[in-house]
Amino acid sequence: MAVYDNVYVKTGIQNFFNGSLIFLLIGGYGAVGLLLILLARTSFRNLRTNDVRIFSFFGIASFCFSIFMIDSMYRSSTLNLTLLLNIRKLSFLGLYLGIYFLLLGINRYLSNKTTPKWVMVIYSILGLSAILAPGYKSLYYVTGINHITIFITIFYILKLTIFSRKNAMVFSGTLLALCAVQSILIDATIIDGAYLYHYGLFIYMMSFTFIVAYKYSNIEQESIALSRKVVLDAMTGGLITELTYQQLNLLTMI
Repeated sequence: MAVYDNVYVKTGIQNFFNGSLIFLLIGGYGAVGLLLILLARTSFRNLRTNDVRIFSFFGIASFCFSIFMIDSMYRSSTLNLTLLLNIRKLSFLGLYLGIYFLLLGINRYLSNKTTPKWVMVIYSILGLSAILAPGYKSLYYVTGINHITIFITIFYILKLTIFSRKNAMVFSGTLLALCAVQSILIDATIIDGAYLYHYGLFIYMMSFTFIVAYKYSNIEQESIALSRKVVLDAMTGGLITELTYQQLNLLTMI
């Protein structure tokens, strides 16, 4: 009886991680992506060009991870096999694009560097190899090989995170790397269990989003404080005081 109880508990845990939480992750990735892109587009006057690009890269990456999670959704039927294969290809394409845009944002945010062009070439090859796979077996082998590049990228991101000394992201970066290791061990049949790498990715994205939200709130407060300071009128030589934030932006444009 104890054996059956253990199997029931184990199955319940796996169903929870691969079922209910998947829908929450899809919505969470979509919400984070929308928030970051909206911040980049609506506050571009208050941000440096580099910051706008960072927000945009992370936002696009989050949307791509949302697409990647579609393949992990619970289905009551297998649907059409061709359709299911195309969904899986789209899912892996979302993963590769997400990791690529995440790398673009991380390089700019943590090291203030642009990502080399050859990285784009490599990830383009990864995406094409998944799309052009003729069947399930070939897709399985192709994505297995491609995951080596993904894991190398994740550990590179961890290295950048640690050396950047941004404490808020070191924890999430380490957790992401541990989840990647867990996935490698499952693929190697060394351990058994549910994949956790997509949860590590989400926590990493959330940690960046919190940092961005905090930084954005500070920028807004500084802008409002500056808008209330005394401004010299160039035409009359008089003083303009108690300007609103919108009025100051209008004057700046004029």
